[in-house]
Amino acid sequence: MAIPHSFILPPDSLSADSNKVKKLPGDSLQLTKAPGALSEKVKYDAEDSIEIDAKNKRVHLYGKATVDYEDINLKADYIYIDFATNTVHAFGKKDTSGKYIGYTEFKQGDQQFKVRDMAYNFKSKRGRLTELVTREGESIIYGEKVKKDEFNNSYIRGARYTTCDAEHPHFFIHASKLKIIPDKQVILGPANLVIEDVPTPGFIPFGFFPITKRQKSGVLIPTYGNSPDRGFFLRAGGYYFAFNDYVHAELRGDIYTLGSWGLYGTTRYNKRYRYNGNLDLRYNYNKFLNATGELPPISKDFFVTWIHNVDAKARPNTTFSARVNAGTSNSLRFNSYNSNAIVTNQLVSSISYSKTFGPDNRYNFSSNLRHDQNTITRDINLSLPELFFGVQRVFPFKRKEVLGTPKWYQSIGDNFGFQYSGSMRNDIRTKDTLLFTAQTLDTMRNGISHSIPFSTSMKVLKYFTLSPAVNYNEYWYIKTTEKLWDASDSTLKTYQVDGFKRASSYNASMSLTTRVYGMFNFRNAKIKAIRHVVTPTVSMVFQPDFSSSRFGYYKEVQTNVLGAKQKYSIFEQGVFSGPGAGRQGRLDFSVINNLEMKMMKGKDTARKEENVKLLETFNINGSYNFFADSLKWSNIQLNARTTLFKVLQVQVNGNYDPYVYDSLVIGESRSIARFNRLEWKENGRLGRLVGGNIALSTSLNPALFKKNKKPNPKHEKLRELNLNPNDFIDFDVPWNLTLNYTFNYSRPLNEATSSQSFMFNGDVSLTKDWKVGFNSGYDFVNKQLSYTSFDIHRNLHCWEFSFNWIPFGFRTSYFFTIRVRSSVLQELKLTRRRDWFDQGAF
Repeated sequence: MAIPHSFILPPDSLSADSNKVKKLPGDSLQLTKAPGALSEKVKYDAEDSIEIDAKNKRVHLYGKATVDYEDINLKADYIYIDFATNTVHAFGKKDTSGKYIGYTEFKQGDQQFKVRDMAYNFKSKRGRLTELVTREGESIIYGEKVKKDEFNNSYIRGARYTTCDAEHPHFFIHASKLKIIPDKQVILGPANLVIEDVPTPGFIPFGFFPITKRQKSGVLIPTYGNSPDRGFFLRAGGYYFAFNDYVHAELRGDIYTLGSWGLYGTTRYNKRYRYNGNLDLRYNYNKFLNATGELPPISKDFFVTWIHNVDAKARPNTTFSARVNAGTSNSLRFNSYNSNAIVTNQLVSSISYSKTFGPDNRYNFSSNLRHDQNTITRDINLSLPELFFGVQRVFPFKRKEVLGTPKWYQSIGDNFGFQYSGSMRNDIRTKDTLLFTAQTLDTMRNGISHSIPFSTSMKVLKYFTLSPAVNYNEYWYIKTTEKLWDASDSTLKTYQVDGFKRASSYNASMSLTTRVYGMFNFRNAKIKAIRHVVTPTVSMVFQPDFSSSRFGYYKEVQTNVLGAKQKYSIFEQGVFSGPGAGRQGRLDFSVINNLEMKMMKGKDTARKEENVKLLETFNINGSYNFFADSLKWSNIQLNARTTLFKVLQVQVNGNYDPYVYDSLVIGESRSIARFNRLEWKENGRLGRLVGGNIALSTSLNPALFKKNKKPNPKHEKLRELNLNPNDFIDFDVPWNLTLNYTFNYSRPLNEATSSQSFMFNGDVSLTKDWKVGFNSGYDFVNKQLSYTSFDIHRNLHCWEFSFNWIPFGFRTSYFFTIRVRSSVLQELKLTRRRDWFDQGAF
């Protein structure tokens, strides 16, 4: 229903005959609005009744009343509109005692709030409100008395500001005065922090909080404290840059009064269906006054982390990805608080690009930058870059039309094919302290390799597959190795000689393989059958001796004062090495075993068959070189893998030497040497165990012990969680336990060495809001616990509590924090930290 500002008289009850009345032409003069009239109609409605007071120009609305004017929507239990003053008055619902039990709801554009009662002038756009409740972004604001101006700003007395959405907030900031500037900020006067209705000593003379529907730039407040070894500090202060919807960045810094400082920047970017990632750069200058053997006086460290992903749909047939973790050896050790980073001693990075093109995407090009760094030995290996070009397998003799079953000679032509692959590498191997020196560039190794394999296959004797092949490889280098015996000081000297050199190698092979099935059936209703699958492969490989002088790839050099000479390859320091020495007529063999069981699960009509893997794989492989003058057998490799009870992964590897090791006496020296005598003949065993390992691992949680489990599909995790997994605490899983045990054994000569490691980590949800996590292990060498840490997390609805404790060892420290979960009040927190380099009391 709508009503104009001047009331209209009711129409005449006598109607004229329209056929006899002549229509007058329309008035050329347009009516103008009365002074003070509203720009739009006021629409109103009510569920119970509507009362019109024509004398006082008022409309009274009772029961679920609504009023709409321009972009304003008003809902209340009772509303009256005064057209004489262009004002609307609204009141919440009352009970029989006159107490308010309902709110008035006011909405204007994107802004909406609830009040007990209000008055609003349509013309001046000003209003007066009582007992306000409104939400601005993550903020929830309560106010006793409120005034609104024509710019939609709100002025509140007796305000309570919070981010807790409980009906009765667990905490709030009580302010005598507060101003809301929509979509911009909240400004408040003298204010006091109140927790569980108890005022705290937390008092501020004024404050402001941004209202953001999306990220905005702003200052990042630092934390403060004292480190006895580095002085008073301000940490993690800086600035947040919200460049646009796709790119955000943080620039933070640390500063200590005794000279230490740090600077680090993080950039996150995400463009849907195109790419996403983050880049983190850190530099730390640590100055430790109380330096020890483990703690140097000064440490200058940097670290780079870059993760980049490209959506597969962005550029079809093209991929690009980056996983970079690189820095100085002490960077994580001195500056990280992440338990996984602290115990990491191997840093690996990769930046890769690949593209397929041509007819049927036949051609493939890729480029890779690789980095491998050991933070203990300080060794660093770089590939800058590694380029690859390949052509898919080509079948030049394949018939276009195949009629009937092909003959054996037709299969040879149909399956005959060749392919090409070429690689170029530039490698650097050095120490991290020498990385940016001229010496490192001089030791760079580079080269190009080409490989063209020709092969075919055919069925023979119905059950066997015969595959002959010829392989051709070529190597290009711009540096070769030259060794000279210097008689003046009796030393062997090695030089790198500039100049292009090429080398080629080739071999021919033929392999024969088949698959044998063994089935043992049971009459038992539970176990139906056990199947054993054996895949034996035998191959012959023939290769000439490329150390022969006719090839020119090897040279001889004197190695001692007695004139003994030794052959060496001029390509031995090449990135792809070179052709091998020694003629080969090698027989390679391998046997792959797989054991499965078929059993029935369920009862009666619900029974169904299920395959259970008893032994996922058990492999044996080795070789025999007919052309070798001695030690013709290679080592025998055994490896097995299985999963026990669906939870325990077991992997066993063994390396057996078939030859006897015995004492060798030369003059007065005595040593252990390998002799051309088989262990099988002398000791009745396959070989001598020279190395091996056993690995056991399992991950346990309640879901593993539930019967008739059904898959529980979940939505895809946010990319932010993938990029920052340590920021996510999963309270949905009651408990989780991961155990890893590894045993390594090595006996290359007479003395045997072994090592063991046992690591465990997990977490327990004591209640739906309490979670305790732990990470530890056992050092069998030192017979003590290895790096150990405990984490406690408590979900306090609108607050969160966390405690991290490293009880002993080099990284002994604790970190306690309790803070508001909302990003708006992220600096409202209490933090206490004692680091491994801080000597103060707990």
